[in-house]
Formats: sequence, C-alpha cells, structure tokens
Amino acid sequence: MLSRLESKISRLFTVPLLRDKYSSAGFADVARGSINCRIVDAVVDSGASLNVMSSSFAHDLGLALTPVTTTITLPSGRTIEGIGTVRIPWQFDKEDTIHNIVCTVLSSCASELILGSGFLTSTKTLTVFKHRVRKVRRPSSSSSSWLTRATFSVNLIGVNQQRISGFFNGQTVTAVPDSGSDAMFVSASYTKRHGLSISTDKANSRRQVEFVDGSHAFTTGIVQGAQWQFRRGEEAVECNFFVLENLPVDIILSNSFLDEFDVFSRYEDRLVSKPDVSPEIFGISLIGKYSEELRCLESEHHQDLKSTNPFSPEMIVKESARRSEIRDKIKGLPDGEQDAAGRNEDERQRQWQERWDKYRQAGLVITPLKYAGSSLSIDIDDSPSLEQITMKNGRRWRSLVRVFTMGKKAQRNMITGRTSSSGSSESV
Repeated sequence: MLSRLESKISRLFTVPLLRDKYSSAGFADVARGSINCRIVDAVVDSGASLNVMSSSFAHDLGLALTPVTTTITLPSGRTIEGIGTVRIPWQFDKEDTIHNIVCTVLSSCASELILGSGFLTSTKTLTVFKHRVRKVRRPSSSSSSWLTRATFSVNLIGVNQQRISGFFNGQTVTAVPDSGSDAMFVSASYTKRHGLSISTDKANSRRQVEFVDGSHAFTTGIVQGAQWQFRRGEEAVECNFFVLENLPVDIILSNSFLDEFDVFSRYEDRLVSKPDVSPEIFGISLIGKYSEELRCLESEHHQDLKSTNPFSPEMIVKESARRSEIRDKIKGLPDGEQDAAGRNEDERQRQWQERWDKYRQAGLVITPLKYAGSSLSIDIDDSPSLEQITMKNGRRWRSLVRVFTMGKKAQRNMITGRTSSSGSSESV
C-alpha cells in the first residue's frame, strides 16, 4: 500500500522536463570487468579526466595506497582532494588483455570505480568496442529518497578531459561529451557572455544535481530551444540546457545526446584534447586561454598542423578563414584582454608562417585547388606569404574562404548555382 502511495506522489513531483529527449535521470553506462578475479561494473565516464575509485572499495580490495594529493574540480566549481592513488589490473569481461591503470582514490565517491576519458579513448571503448558498455539503473544514494529520484547526476571530474568542437546557437564552442551526465548543461558565465535568454520558472528550471562525491547543487535556470551543430551546414539540433553556476566548462553534452547521435564514432574528427602542446612542435597554448571559442580555434589549428598535408591550398584557405574568425573573437574580449590576445595571435601566425616556410624549403609540391571551373595554383618558387596569396587572388580567394566556412550543403548549392550559369561541370 505504501509503495503504491509513494509511486503516485513520485509522479506528482516528476517535473515535465523529465520527458526532455536528452535528459534522463537514473541510469549509468557501465563496463563489466574484473580486478584480481573480482567482478566489477565500472562506470564509463567520458567526462572524467582521470580514473577514480572510492576509498571503501580500495579497502575492500586490499589495495596499497600511494599517498599522492590530487586536486579535482567539480562541476560546482568546488575542489576536492584525492587521498592517494592505487594501481589496478583491469580486465574487460570476456577479454584476455590486462590493463594496468592508476586510479585516484576519493574518500567520498558515489561509484566504486569510474573509468575516465583517457583510458576509454586509449582502449577504444566508446568507438570500436562499444559492446563493452551497457546501461544500468543507478542505485539511489543514501541521501536520496523516493521524492528525489529525479536528481540529475553529472560526474564531470576535472577540466582536462576530451572536448568536442561544435556550434552553440551559431557560436563556435568546445563542449565536454560527458557520458556520466544525465542532462545538457551550460555554464552561467557562458549565458552571460552571450546574452542568452534564461527561463527561471521554478517548476522546470530548478533541478537538483548530484556530483561524484555525493554533494549537491541546484540549477538556476534553463536555456530552452538552443541550437547545437557539430558542423556548419548540418541541420541544427534543438536542445534544452540547464544553467549551472560556476561550471568550469562552457557546455556539457548528456549521455542521451551522445547515444542519439553516436557522437564518438560519427564525429570522431571533431574531438579535440584540451591544448597541452609540446613547445618544440607547435609552441605553447597562446590564444586559447582567453575564451572557449578561441581555445576551439587554436585546437583546430594544432590539429591541422598534425595532418598529412598541413599546407594544401584547402588548408591555407582554412587558415585565412580562421584568422578572420579569431580577429572577430578578440574584438569581443574585454578591453583589458584584447591587446595581449592580439599579440599572442601574432605569435601564433608567426609560428604558422615559420612552419610553412620550412614546408616550401623542403620542396613539397602543393596541388592546385580546383574551384567551379577555375584553378588556383600557388607559386612555390616565389615563396609568397598568406597575405600575398590573399591579395594576389583578390575576390576569387575571398570567395574560396567564404565557401570553405560554409556547410557542405551550402557549398553544393553555391557550386551548383555557379556551374549552371557557367556551363562548367567541375566542382570543389
């Protein structure tokens, strides 16, 4: 009788946004495996920048603790400290390989074992070996009751996890694809920077959120009908984002959203690591420290330089477009940051030019770029700068920059229109 009454009252307290397509409280992704023959269901959490184990579970396993202090930032902005680390022999279920991994131990942890983004990426658990992962109902914490089962869990741990590049309401941004998050989140600071409209209707916007250490916070609003794109030109996805104060990242993409779009497989090319670049190759992170948008653009710059042909005409067009976008983003920074960011952008461009000079000196040939019946070739012997190429080709080059920054559908439409008027059948 009591359970029936609880069920009825629970339904009364279930707010409408529980039906939101990309918000689903109460479930977790786990991978079954073993530690020294003990079966464990480890939480699979792409939002965790490290592997985590509860101190009680480490004690049960009889593991020797190495006293190392690790400071961890929670989604609330609050920091906690790990009490040490342990090394464990992890073996996925029905697999022979043993992975020796290091886990940070927390005195208070809602899960026995959490596998973080670095380990998940290296073992291809979210891409090639997705069969390792299954969904289970998350046990209610001791502080939760049947009245608070709608509490969202967000296990964002630290700030150095993998990011994904995309567009939020048309603005370039990097988001954390967090398989440990029950809902979509946006930081309060991001909403203020971009003047986003926030609904503060208490029935829908104020939701309790639980973090990895069992602590709680409440969302302060919701951005309804926000538009998300992974690539320009793609159809935008309409989503609701809960606003969280002091969130140390701009955007968190939820577990349900990641599943819906098979993000780690379909958009693997959009995944970037937080810049931590070797100085002898690309120089230190320069502009990315000023804003998330600039961090994204700088990450793309690093990824392009790692490609097999980093100075193809297409890549040069991309760099020209990137410079324009960076210039616009710097203009939007606070007055006190614009000069420093501008100097750092000059240094980034100098490093790019230096790499390009070495590329040309090595005698590497750049394939001419075909566009709508015309061909743009770069005279390597003259060793032009990017600015000289832009000036040399004038309006036609600027058109290329514009086409490159369009989505593929828009490119096809534009090219089709040009070819139909010119009678040419060539395309990009």
